[in-house]
Amino acid sequence: MQARMLGPRAAARPCGASRPRTAVVLCAKAKGEKKGGKQPKKSALAELMAKKKDAAKSAQGADAGAATAGQPATEDQYASPEARMLCFYLMDSYHRLTKKYLLEGVNLERLPSALYRAPFALLAHNKFQAGVTDPNYIYANRAALNLFEVSWDEMLSTPSRKSAAADPEAQLDRNGLLEEAPIRPACPLSPPPIPLTSPHPSPFPPPCQDRNGLLEEAATKGVVTGFEAWRVSKSGKRFKIKDVTLFNIMDRSGTKMGQAAVFHSVETEDGKVHPIKGADQEEEEEAVQSAIPTPEQMQAAEAAVAEQAAAVRALKEEQGLGNADIQVQIAVMELKKRKERVAALQKALEDALAASKAAFDDDDEE
Repeated sequence: MQARMLGPRAAARPCGASRPRTAVVLCAKAKGEKKGGKQPKKSALAELMAKKKDAAKSAQGADAGAATAGQPATEDQYASPEARMLCFYLMDSYHRLTKKYLLEGVNLERLPSALYRAPFALLAHNKFQAGVTDPNYIYANRAALNLFEVSWDEMLSTPSRKSAAADPEAQLDRNGLLEEAPIRPACPLSPPPIPLTSPHPSPFPPPCQDRNGLLEEAATKGVVTGFEAWRVSKSGKRFKIKDVTLFNIMDRSGTKMGQAAVFHSVETEDGKVHPIKGADQEEEEEAVQSAIPTPEQMQAAEAAVAEQAAAVRALKEEQGLGNADIQVQIAVMELKKRKERVAALQKALEDALAASKAAFDDDDEE
């Protein structure tokens, strides 16, 4: 199976307020370093332990960086061997039950990343796994994790019932789709059940206890489409998932492994409907926003020009240097660069204003 998906775009580097200054850093000799620059010889075991420690620090740093950058999961999580196999079953089951593709043009190697970054929310729980009476989430892509305001670890330690809003009707609608079919033996490749005594506290507010509706219908029919339901995020924000497709996850023999839900938009409590954006689209929008200069950036760039112009005048008036002197030529070159920087910022601002005006004009015509 193949699916079409563009690769991630690199976010544009934000415009700086002014030209960065250079600094010279002098490094002191490390403690224990021998004269002549030679380091004390380490044993092979010590070097191995040091490499292992550095690798652990790098992994921790990657996790922390992902969280701070709005990335609730790392590639090691959403592209692990278990997750990769689950992604295949998600794609395969969806196509078998709906005759549609979740994604097009993506090969198996890129499948985990493409599903994680996709412009829709996708979640799955281990409904049909042997011995599971309170299904846990076993998968959530980037859009779903951001909606529920949780990390990968938090989501995978949460029973799926806790994502539903504390609303009796919401719970009834949700759970009527779950339970109509008898539970068949779980596929041996399906992820192991997560203990209910998970060390992670639940990130969701307590839901209503009455649950029976949509999930049972899906278990019987294989797929249910077009339903809506209220959900609640970790912080308590309520949102309605729209036009949801709920489908059974099966292995190639047809044995049920779990259930998944996919949707492309949500409605907030103010009645506004928001389409779900993929990672590529969000990164592109952030790049555009970062390219629009702020008033502070414009002022800093103009101040840098004035500062450099004063330096050129000082060389000529105070030191008596002329245009033929190398010091003046270097200072003038720097002045020219700073003026070009101001011109570039002004053009970016004018382009942004023109694009905004065009957008408003298009809205008026509609």
